[in-house]
Amino acid sequence: MPKMEQTMAFSCTDFTDNILNHLIKLGAITEDDYDPEDPESQANAALAAINKLSAPREDLLTPVSNPTAAAFGKNGEVNSTCFMQELLASHETLTGIGDIHGVYTLADCMYMLSALQRGTYIEVHRPSDSKILEVIQSLPSAKVWMTHVNEIDA
Repeated sequence: MPKMEQTMAFSCTDFTDNILNHLIKLGAITEDDYDPEDPESQANAALAAINKLSAPREDLLTPVSNPTAAAFGKNGEVNSTCFMQELLASHETLTGIGDIHGVYTLADCMYMLSALQRGTYIEVHRPSDSKILEVIQSLPSAKVWMTHVNEIDA
């Protein structure tokens, strides 16, 4: 017969303690934020910390006054990820953007995503069939995204 190794059971208390200790180590909570004897208090503190840590952070976004390829890699991945999250949160699907605002707007959203990844900008000619400016200005981080837009009047 094969020899069976005995392992210690990992309890719910162990799990909770590991999560809370990790959130404390990250600086997301302190021991004063929850009652160590109240699982509901612990869960509420942990969930609040996780929500805070996962929310888009404007301090991580890179506003660019003069976008160039030199900014590439600095926060391009963060910026493009936040842009896509905000875009999908406000429109649910990429198809929805095309249906509501038109295919030119959808294409410009993809160009914008690429510009954010590279640390550059998109050119938006006015007047245009694209409603990209309206879409960007409706997003929570519009101020940051607009630094990656060069508006050109025809």
